Amino acid sequence: MTEVSKESIAKIVQDALESQAVDGKLSSPIDADSSMGNPKEWDSLAFISVFMAIGEAYDIELEEDDAIHCTSVEGIYTLLTEEL
Repeated sequence: MTEVSKESIAKIVQDALESQAVDGKLSSPIDADSSMGNPKEWDSLAFISVFMAIGEAYDIELEEDDAIHCTSVEGIYTLLTEEL
């Protein structure tokens, strides 16, 4: 299982978003302060990739109710520290 840290979450989010980006690059890097809309590539469609990547990386089955927490690196970190 992947370490639960804001840095590891940011890397997972960045990888998920880059895989969906047209040219494989983001308009800004992902860090602990990133959230949907920042970078612009983290939109509602890319959210699904992020949500699935987090579940896979941490080997947990996320529920629909967990989605509200997965709109920022901070929110994902809070969710994971409560769940794991």
